[in-house]
Amino acid sequence: MDFKHVPSNQLTMITPYKNKITIALFFERLMSFLAGIFIFTILTSSYSFSQTTQSFTTSSTWICPAGVTSVNVQCWGAGGGGSSTNATGIRGGGGGGGAYAANTAIAVTQGTTYTVTIGSGGAANTAGGDTWFSTATTVMAKGGGGGTNNTATQGAGGLASASFGATRLSGGNGGTGSSTNSNAGGGAAGALLAGGNATGSTTVGQGNSGITSNPGTGAAGVAAGNVGLIGVNYGGGGSGSFSNSTTVRAGGAGAPGYLTITWTCPTYALTSTTANPVCIGTATNITLNGLAAALPVGTYTVTYNLSAPNLASGLTTSMTVSTAGTGSFSIGALASSGTTAITIVSLKTGGTTGCSSTLNANN
Repeated sequence: MDFKHVPSNQLTMITPYKNKITIALFFERLMSFLAGIFIFTILTSSYSFSQTTQSFTTSSTWICPAGVTSVNVQCWGAGGGGSSTNATGIRGGGGGGGAYAANTAIAVTQGTTYTVTIGSGGAANTAGGDTWFSTATTVMAKGGGGGTNNTATQGAGGLASASFGATRLSGGNGGTGSSTNSNAGGGAAGALLAGGNATGSTTVGQGNSGITSNPGTGAAGVAAGNVGLIGVNYGGGGSGSFSNSTTVRAGGAGAPGYLTITWTCPTYALTSTTANPVCIGTATNITLNGLAAALPVGTYTVTYNLSAPNLASGLTTSMTVSTAGTGSFSIGALASSGTTAITIVSLKTGGTTGCSSTLNANN
């Protein structure tokens, strides 16, 4: 769209032309006549969707983008810590693996900030933390249990029955009863299978997290005189320690939990762009129009470029769409007179990931 700054005794009028707005010069005496002119441009726009997934390894928040009404959430509870030991010959029990829980259609509201809580890996003798979205009863995966201090008693896997979600699977139990090294940790559950139980020191609990590079396997047992090992990301149980004296050997910590949110982004698009008449030294109001589904209610970050003589690129401003299909924002007074084209580059809503569309037509 083009803007032209002129002396204050002259008026500018905007008429659509292709993908830009051209400002023609008129004398101030035409103002009353022009006030009654309305120009309508009818354009067509395509509309589509794209899927986005955001992963969380630490507690955070998620802001629902405009046009998103439901999300798919998967949670992995944290692994429990292995048993600490401080007596000769005690082979500590392994920590339990974290549970898995998921909901495929959680209703969400645009602009709302939702809590994401990631369970911390359990310290020695301590259960792993629970992982959940929004509230602990929306969708939540239970953390694995911790081993019992100075014994070979293992931690139980995070229970499906204690979790919340349409799909729930238990984590694997930590190992116990090893006659060689300390006991291994249990494996984390996943989308298709429960976590594997550890059966001694070297047969660690197999993780079934469904995260290819982070399977959530339990940690292996250790030889005499060593502290336990940390469970494998995400949700694996830590192994027990093995003391050969009265010196305290700490059990291995469990691995932290994990969470993913998947949603379908609309493709934001415009059917037309208009601007108010403007005199030199005054701000310009820009109105963006689109189909209701392609410009839904929400708060957007608008990125735009200006041409010479007010050359600038990558400028951003905020725009609120209160009625689906139309939104407006203001650009401050431009420093140089002449014809300046403004091009809307992209629209984005939501948090860091959110939904974003690059505009190539009617912008």
